[in-house]
Amino acid sequence: MLIISYQKYFIVYIKIMKKYALISVSNKTNLLNLVSTLAQYNYTIIATSGTEKFLKINNYECVGVAEFNDFPEILNGRVKTLHPKIFAGLLADRNDTEHLKELEKYNIPLIDLLVCNLYDFENFINNNKDGSLSQIIENIDIGGVGLIRAAAKNFENVVVLSNPEQYKEFTIKLKNNDIDLSFRKKLAIQAFQLISCYDFVISNYLRGKIIDSNIVNFTETITDLSYGENPHQSAFLINTVYDKYSIHQLYGPAISYNNILDINAGLRLLENFENDFFCAVFKHSGPCGAALGVNMSEAYIKANKSDPVSAYGGVVVFNNIVDAETARFVIKNFTEVVLAPDFTIEAQRVFAEKKKTRLILYYKKNKNYKLEYKSTFVGVLFQETDFFALSNEVVFNNVTNTPVSDKKRLDIIFGLKIVKAIKSNAIVLVNNNMVIGIGGGQPNRINSVRLAIHNAKKYGHDIDDAVLISDGFFPFSDSIEFIKDYNIKTVVQPGGSKRDQDIIDTCNKYNISMILTGRRHFYH
Repeated sequence: MLIISYQKYFIVYIKIMKKYALISVSNKTNLLNLVSTLAQYNYTIIATSGTEKFLKINNYECVGVAEFNDFPEILNGRVKTLHPKIFAGLLADRNDTEHLKELEKYNIPLIDLLVCNLYDFENFINNNKDGSLSQIIENIDIGGVGLIRAAAKNFENVVVLSNPEQYKEFTIKLKNNDIDLSFRKKLAIQAFQLISCYDFVISNYLRGKIIDSNIVNFTETITDLSYGENPHQSAFLINTVYDKYSIHQLYGPAISYNNILDINAGLRLLENFENDFFCAVFKHSGPCGAALGVNMSEAYIKANKSDPVSAYGGVVVFNNIVDAETARFVIKNFTEVVLAPDFTIEAQRVFAEKKKTRLILYYKKNKNYKLEYKSTFVGVLFQETDFFALSNEVVFNNVTNTPVSDKKRLDIIFGLKIVKAIKSNAIVLVNNNMVIGIGGGQPNRINSVRLAIHNAKKYGHDIDDAVLISDGFFPFSDSIEFIKDYNIKTVVQPGGSKRDQDIIDTCNKYNISMILTGRRHFYH
């Protein structure tokens, strides 16, 4: 009974004792506002040497880590927070009486709040390209990562602030007595996310690959979805530090797993169109129509005409602001998602007539991020995004006897941008900046050629003098033999087959011009 009474007494004592906040930051943005609020709520501040000096210069009381630990910072600051008194205060389970007894035995206070950010390793290596390895290694944070991980692990008891952007929300919740478990958990997720990114940048630097993580997404990181690709599969979306775009739903039903896959494919294609009026319609992660227009409404009308049957229930993507006129054309057809950088107020009113249509805004979050990634059963694949660029890397080498007009050059450029978004083996037919036929995802190239022409004929498109674009080389001349009867006079492909000359000879035989670009665009 004495033990039980002692435990109860100590638990009460722990709960009413003064609160402690440990602060160790290299980025001191908005720190004084945060500390001012903490002082109002009777927090005792423990600070590492740099932070301690900063706070005392600004007339805020704090206890230095060396004084708190009764042990000096050593090894030129490499070891300062790596001490059992600090980590025990962060990791103790307040519902475990044995933990509490040990804290009392060693006179260790509970730490309720950790404010910590890391040495900016990425910024250092980007600004010190010629720095020595020893200088760079000194900018790898050890103690900070340990503190953040410990606090995040114990999120049921400890609040962890790992970025200055979180301070405002924290102080509001503190003042409203609203720091609940869900908020603590959200902060812990963001903390682990930060650590993951930090280690990723360091490991890639040491491997000789500098990868810009750019900015961390400190919004809600997990979104539950109704189900996955099929109703029996559960699914959720995680926003990561590597995401290139951010999206925001204006209204409509909850966004689905398959919607996101189509949106992702749409964003991948929109990367290639910035200043024009461009529209594409996606179905099952691939475009079924795409076009340029003099305005957004013409671009949509032409894109929808590419394959109006497949467009039913599709995802429509725009590279420019959608106005009311365009919206009125779109709502004539059942559309699951409309994706654009913005919608006019009038356009939003028009779309409001269609309760099942989701309006999604997008903006580029990581403007300099040049990677894309894909999850597999054996790991996550990263690669540089396949950008289209009119440069010395992409040539337009006419290897046949028949010349190509400047007008066709515009269709060639447009078609090359589209073919990158179609599953290999990819074929696209283009006429007047409009896709008129698509073939892709076939086990051989001739099947894709047949499919593209079949679709173009099915919807009454004028195949005469269309441009045929291929994402990879033609291994045989069978595709050229097939298209000769459809008056297709311009073929574009990367080249590189051992039978290139046979294919060139076949083109010359039928007065077909062939452009070799020197760049393949497979998309698996």
